[in-house]
Amino acid sequence: MDLICTRCGEAWGLDSVLHDMKDEFERRGGLITHCPCCPAKEPKHSRKQAKRLQAVRELGPSFGDHIDGLAATLEDFDLVS
Repeated sequence: MDLICTRCGEAWGLDSVLHDMKDEFERRGGLITHCPCCPAKEPKHSRKQAKRLQAVRELGPSFGDHIDGLAATLEDFDLVS
């Protein structure tokens, strides 16, 4: 299962986010706000990608620290590419 960076849109496996590279992410619970792939400037997204990332931003806080639940929901709703 993956989480998605809400800034650049990159998908990350739970092990990377929680264990292997945990110090390289800025996040609140399972909501990633910055990752190692993020460019220096705010990236421009297509309308479809921007809507997808907005949906992730809105879902994230409702899961709090239940990161597995967020990852499963993102997968269920096809929000992780």
